[in-house]
Amino acid sequence: MTSIFRFSFLLCCLLWLGACQPFSSSSNPPHSSSPFLSEVVPFNQDWKFKKADEALTPEQITQAWENIALPHTPRLEPEVVNDQWQGIAWYQKSFSVPAEWLEQAVFIRFEGAMNATEVWLNNEKVGT
Repeated sequence: MTSIFRFSFLLCCLLWLGACQPFSSSSNPPHSSSPFLSEVVPFNQDWKFKKADEALTPEQITQAWENIALPHTPRLEPEVVNDQWQGIAWYQKSFSVPAEWLEQAVFIRFEGAMNATEVWLNNEKVGT
């Protein structure tokens, strides 16, 4: 019984001493050794969507584009196999970048894109 009391007392003392340690008063976050800065910019609003019957460029599509927000799926379209659209679907978004991003590496992460996907930026294919 005495050893349990002694162990409990020592544990409480250690916890109390740990809680008494001063917190850092610096308002600056710790310095990162990474040369990269990270900023997450919400990108889910103000997209345009259009399904295509053939492989056209966005400039060749003459019908109106549908305004959508992501996440989005072209489900429930006429050509359905296993409940997924099996045609070509275009998504496009116009955006501007802050001046301080110029001459910097900027990455866009897509959390989900099904089947074969091509990513274009300023009419240049940048990924698949």
